Amino acid sequence: MGAWADIKRTARENVHETFSLSAQHTNVRTNIASPVSVRLHNKLATIGDLDREGYSQEVAEVDRLIFLKSEVDTYDVRQKDRVVLDDGRVFHLDLREPVRDLYTTEFRVSPVSL
Repeated sequence: MGAWADIKRTARENVHETFSLSAQHTNVRTNIASPVSVRLHNKLATIGDLDREGYSQEVAEVDRLIFLKSEVDTYDVRQKDRVVLDDGRVFHLDLREPVRDLYTTEFRVSPVSL
């Protein structure tokens, strides 16, 4: 592996270690819970045409959880599984995002109301 790839991997590991949250992943096929570390990202997505004031017709919140690829492989993390953050928030894994790098895996998620 080249020097640039090593620097990039180290930077991604440092970002994940610094900003990750502790969580429990539950595999819905086996009902086995495993400890994981995830990063929660959320953003607002504007949907629809802009009206004459320059605002979209609808604004939706898009949440994503970012896992280390090693944990995804170890715990068989898949779509429809459930993740509970240590602060009690619960998310359902909806859609696995396309691969962006070799170190992390992203899922779009939906919050689960208890």
